[in-house]
Amino acid sequence: MLQDLPDAGAVRDSARRILSSEEFQFGPRSDRGLFDGLLEKLRQFFDALGSLAETSPALAWLIIGACVVVLGLIALHMVVVIRRAIAASRAPGGAPAAAAARREVAAQILERAREAAATGDIPGALTLYLRASILGLDQRGIQRLVETATAREYLSLLRKRPDERTLFERLLAHYEPAVFGRRALGPEPMKDVDALARRLTGEAA
Repeated sequence: MLQDLPDAGAVRDSARRILSSEEFQFGPRSDRGLFDGLLEKLRQFFDALGSLAETSPALAWLIIGACVVVLGLIALHMVVVIRRAIAASRAPGGAPAAAAARREVAAQILERAREAAATGDIPGALTLYLRASILGLDQRGIQRLVETATAREYLSLLRKRPDERTLFERLLAHYEPAVFGRRALGPEPMKDVDALARRLTGEAA
């Protein structure tokens, strides 16, 4: 098989002829779109590879093998990146920076809820307590934030986490009558709301 291979000079001449041909002039062409240009380059590459195969089959197969290896490595890298991204999205709390941001937001909302309660805005305070609790569940990896879900729908989403479901249900027992029914809440129920929200956000054990 080795005796069928052309000498080194013939291979160099063939490669020089192919690479200097019009097909390998990669200058910009304004009259073609990017996608059409890429397809044309691929066609030119395979045409040139076919020409090379006529003069040096071994070199042509070597180039094909290298292309296959490179494409395989690219595909493997894409799979690894996608799997890591999926794993990170499913990890409790998500990425560290995102988790820290959510902790800060939940803590800020709790403070705003306490300020609203201190001024007598009970419905506003309860709404903020509920929002902080939902963000806290997301932050702790219990239940990811679903912006379109109602408070009652969160109870269904928490069916596999009975402890958090119980806390959330107790919070709703205060929230719904006061916000929707305009029922007054005294200091003791509001203390209970604050304690429930703190546990749901992870601020208190």
